[in-house]
Amino acid sequence: MSKKHQELLKLSSSLASLLCLSTAQAQNYTKTETLSYYDDTSKWVLGQTSRVVVDGITTSEVAYGANAQPVATRNFGKLQQTLTYNGDGTIATVTDGNGNTTVLSGWMRGIPQSIRHADGSSESAIVNDNGWLTSVTDENGYSTSYGYDAMGRISSISYPQGDSTAWNSTAQAFELVMVPEYGIGAGHWRQTIATGNYRKLTYFDALWRPLLTREFDAANEAATQRFQRFTYDHEGRVTFASYPGSSDALTTGTWTEYDALGRTISVGQDTELDTKALLTFTEYLPGNKTRVRSPNEQATVTGYQVFDQPAYDKPVLIQHPEGAVTEISRDVFGKPTAITRHSNDWSQVLTRTYAYNSNQELCRTVEPETGATLTGYDGAGNIRWSAAGLPMDIGCDASGTSATIAARRVDRGYDARNRVVSMSFPDSNGNQRFSYWPDGLTKQITTQNNGVATYNSYAYNKRRLLTGESQGQADGETWAMSSIYDANASLAAHRYPTGQTIDYAPNALGQPTRAGAYASTVSYYPNGAIRQFTYGNGILHTMTQNRRQLPATSQDTHSGIAVLSDSYTYDKNGNVKAIADNASWRNGRGNRSMEYDGLDRLKSASSPMFGNAVYAYDALDNLTKVAVSGRDHWYCYDPYWHLTNIKTGGSCSGGTVIGLAYDLQGNLVNKNGQTYAFDFGNRLRSATNKETYRYDGNGRRTLATQSGGGVASMYDQGGVLRFQKNQRSSKTIEYVVLGGSNIAEVEWPLGYLPAMKDTLTWGANPGAVRYIVEESIDRLTWTSVYEGDQTGWTSLSRPSGTYSYRVLGCTQNGVCSEVFGVSHVKRSAMNIVPLLYQLLLN
Repeated sequence: MSKKHQELLKLSSSLASLLCLSTAQAQNYTKTETLSYYDDTSKWVLGQTSRVVVDGITTSEVAYGANAQPVATRNFGKLQQTLTYNGDGTIATVTDGNGNTTVLSGWMRGIPQSIRHADGSSESAIVNDNGWLTSVTDENGYSTSYGYDAMGRISSISYPQGDSTAWNSTAQAFELVMVPEYGIGAGHWRQTIATGNYRKLTYFDALWRPLLTREFDAANEAATQRFQRFTYDHEGRVTFASYPGSSDALTTGTWTEYDALGRTISVGQDTELDTKALLTFTEYLPGNKTRVRSPNEQATVTGYQVFDQPAYDKPVLIQHPEGAVTEISRDVFGKPTAITRHSNDWSQVLTRTYAYNSNQELCRTVEPETGATLTGYDGAGNIRWSAAGLPMDIGCDASGTSATIAARRVDRGYDARNRVVSMSFPDSNGNQRFSYWPDGLTKQITTQNNGVATYNSYAYNKRRLLTGESQGQADGETWAMSSIYDANASLAAHRYPTGQTIDYAPNALGQPTRAGAYASTVSYYPNGAIRQFTYGNGILHTMTQNRRQLPATSQDTHSGIAVLSDSYTYDKNGNVKAIADNASWRNGRGNRSMEYDGLDRLKSASSPMFGNAVYAYDALDNLTKVAVSGRDHWYCYDPYWHLTNIKTGGSCSGGTVIGLAYDLQGNLVNKNGQTYAFDFGNRLRSATNKETYRYDGNGRRTLATQSGGGVASMYDQGGVLRFQKNQRSSKTIEYVVLGGSNIAEVEWPLGYLPAMKDTLTWGANPGAVRYIVEESIDRLTWTSVYEGDQTGWTSLSRPSGTYSYRVLGCTQNGVCSEVFGVSHVKRSAMNIVPLLYQLLLN
């Protein structure tokens, strides 16, 4: 075997050296790339890249085996993966930098029919003789099947059987249409996608480019159909994309123009402000710079890092409107090493710096407000630890074991598929454990809040749509929400913790047409925005759109009386310019007008309610002044750009109205003498002598406690507040959401639940070395509340509830099976005390 090493020298400089403009000095960038090649003449394999070196640093390496196949790859000296092969040359295993191995087998037409992951889970597929996937089975054992037409295009999709819902299959068909349709000549192709009553038709030109799309609910075609048109230039680039409309006669939308090199030079948008489209222009200046002029006639000039050819993906100098400048220093690999924002005269400057280890992984970030943040990595490139609030002069540290770093270090653990399974904080407050379903969807997150566990658990159907979620406090209640889907997999209903069900009656487009008894007759615009609906109390909500399809009016009326009626106008950039209050008997009291500066920051607002408000900013986007009806507030910053004082008296030399102080990580710890405590995860834990807080696994506040009682909250997986128990007002509140907005708050009297304890006992299971106790309030989502070797478990004292339990016995090799003969006894408890659940998760 002979090897030939050929070096190619690339010395290139940017086009910026050709011509410099005084507005933005161009820079020259050079780098030397050396490429080495691997040849195996005995295998008749030539020219495989084996090494790339940039300015003396090896960026990538590939090692080859006896058959000239890649067996190991490294980036910047760090092992990325190793590979082994079957006798026929197909890949047998892939091992990552942590030694986790994925096994591929059963290759058919270049596709593996079996994949076994490093955690023992597996996926499988069936591939026919044409090389088409006819069935895919995920790690949970759920199968989806595919059919094809004669050309190998997908013609049908059949979803997993035996699920909580009998799913409609999806059919796809391509047809040659020999009659004109919607202005498209005979002989065009049409694709039809059908799932239940859902239809989507796409009409193509002779080059198979979509000219028109049409979607509708076949059960209510006239009220639901929506169209969109497209046109193209000779290179196949989109020159016009219409706004969605209810008919095919679409002439307004977004227009794009290109220069001879295929670069975008203008983007026009049809608006209500002018019969001509509002344009955003892009000029390509000498020196590899661009000037972008917004519809409001504000220009931004940007210079870029380039080497052997023009490129516009790595900005290094940005000249903004309002005298602001951003400079970005980059290394030869394009990674930022410093970002500086400053004013034209450099009187205001803020710099953030970035450092990288020898593997070119980000290992240090320095920001004036928060100091230095260091980061360490494992062999697979996962973040293993991080520490924030460190001295600015500290350097990167591979181990992070020094006393200074260890005192602030947050550690992370990963499973064999590189999923986070644990997070540990220096004070243990906020420690988390994660578990997953076999396909990687989150099963449970356990979060420690001052020693008390909060649980978030999730269940999914066979299409992996969320069907249940629960939230529990170790010393409190567990609440559960469930989601129900129709045959098209659209959300059909939510069941709240109180047992109330909100049905949505979605159309075939997946749009809710109601929200239980709280909204009905919901209709939509073609772009998906809600057109109107009727509240449960009979008030009619309507919204109209302008030519840009932005809200023009929002009105709530009842018996001819407008209880709310706002009209909106916008400037050319889409900022709200004015709001007219047209509600009955308000005499325009809520009228507001707004002005913006060249960076689209609110500059002034005026209204009969408060007079005139004026806002000022510096080049760093800090708010520096607010003046409302003669009352001036000046916002004053320290050298690290913390807002430390709000003053009056015409400048930052005046008297302090509000004083503020911050911790090492930039969190507010003092405001006019009121102190606050944040944990290492930047979560507010207490307002001293006023209130304390807990959080769920996603960082959302679940409990706020004070002497007047607590407010417990449940957020769904998407972050929407769904349920609260408010001891201060003695109410239970359910939040009903439609179209992303809260439309109803359903209040119930807060009942009293006596304190109880649940005790479970069971006999030893043969071969079991540990036991897992799982708890459920709805028998849909199950939460692991205990793991250990004992044959009994008792909950903390907590409000009485209807809980179901199951116990799993697990062998030494991790095989778990249900334990039968479990005794469950509820006992009264005198007090509810916030002690740690018996949770021993390893």
